[in-house]
Amino acid sequence: MPRIAPQHATDPWRPLCAWSDTCLVQWGGKGVVLSESGSYGTAFFEAFPSDGSGGYLRGEGKTVEEAEADCFSQWQRQHACHTTGGHRWTRARRLKPRGDGKDPRPRRGHVVRVNTYTNGGCFCLKCGAFATAMTEVVELGAWKAPLSASELETIADGGLRQEPWERRDPVRWAKYRRRLALRAKLHGLLLPNPNHPAHTLAPDADPFEDDAFRTACREAVVRFYAKEHLRLRDEANAQGLGITGLFDGLHLASFHRDAVSMGLLPAE
Repeated sequence: MPRIAPQHATDPWRPLCAWSDTCLVQWGGKGVVLSESGSYGTAFFEAFPSDGSGGYLRGEGKTVEEAEADCFSQWQRQHACHTTGGHRWTRARRLKPRGDGKDPRPRRGHVVRVNTYTNGGCFCLKCGAFATAMTEVVELGAWKAPLSASELETIADGGLRQEPWERRDPVRWAKYRRRLALRAKLHGLLLPNPNHPAHTLAPDADPFEDDAFRTACREAVVRFYAKEHLRLRDEANAQGLGITGLFDGLHLASFHRDAVSMGLLPAE
């Protein structure tokens, strides 16, 4: 029996496949997937194995049962790869061609699209598993870079506090949180202390419910946004119409609405 994410404590449905008891799982009947070609709704099932087979798996289908079966087949393939010779990790992965994708071979004069991670995330050349398998490639001076829209969203959502249900590598993500907190302070974003007793969450707390820490973080971010909104909007526009630009635009629009409601910016 796998470990069930805390938000499903009262859910009568339970996974049907023979998951490892070291694997954390969560699911939903209505998920939205955004991509360059559009968006669609789907049931989903997500797994976070800790047996070395991979770091994150997601299955989709018309029902949660179909989504779980899809996710479980991925885990079986990656687990078999891990136990029969091991994964062959690479930082870069060739992306599917745009269009109908029927011919994966690059044509003469066309540039192959490649997604390369520098944060330690890697892809297995044999089975396609994804996990944090290498050390981060550090860009000198990157800690001085201005805060991005996605980083501000992480901060506003309380991401600088370790949650009781933390499923990620505690050492790696503690380092990430500390670095982001220092960068926020460097750029003048003053945040509440996540280790204060008033900001500690109980293990059975609702992971989607706002509390004093998240509320204070969001207010601090909105005040910061009111001062930096022109730069942030210019950066989001420079991202174009890709997924990153889309999400940055959504985050900034939310901050802007809050800034207007707080009287920090005039209504447009």
